[in-house]
Amino acid sequence: MLTSQTARKLPFQIQKVYTPDSKGKFIRVSYSIINKGDADRKVAPWEISRVVADETGLIFFDAPVEGITPAGLIPFKAEAGASWYSFEQGARNRKINSDGKGWLAYAANGLLMIKKFDDITPTQPAPDEAEIQVYINQGKTYIELESQGEYKTLAPGQSLTWTVDWYLIPLKDEAVPSQKLLDLVRKTIK
Repeated sequence: MLTSQTARKLPFQIQKVYTPDSKGKFIRVSYSIINKGDADRKVAPWEISRVVADETGLIFFDAPVEGITPAGLIPFKAEAGASWYSFEQGARNRKINSDGKGWLAYAANGLLMIKKFDDITPTQPAPDEAEIQVYINQGKTYIELESQGEYKTLAPGQSLTWTVDWYLIPLKDEAVPSQKLLDLVRKTIK
């Protein structure tokens, strides 16, 4: 367990607990946000994972391309009912939002990383945010895979806990959009 001090600007304390699955399938990261202040505060849990912008990499999640906002900013493609992005060079920083089904995946160099989290409705994230976010920096030196939990009001002394399960498995096939790769993710997180 890792516990932060109470932040000066916003009176929250954060705790992270890392727990390996008893079967060795994943690592569970449990985040707790505690309101240490003397007033109600609104907050949403949010996790950012940075990955290398590898030319062979593939980002995908279970959602239609038509639901990604802003539309067309990052060229996601539709395949098997999911949204897929293979890296390309961009001249500026870009970030998209999307509702999903509670997971986000990245495949590259023979590995598949899956982040599984609570599936929330489009009305539950913080304003102008979403359950799934992907950020690509200018120059393509890194990409952020972001997941967000429900936006809630915490009274003084109240806390919320949100979990993300991290899977990392070997990927024998090439990282290309396919029903087979989508089925592998769904089977893994079941």
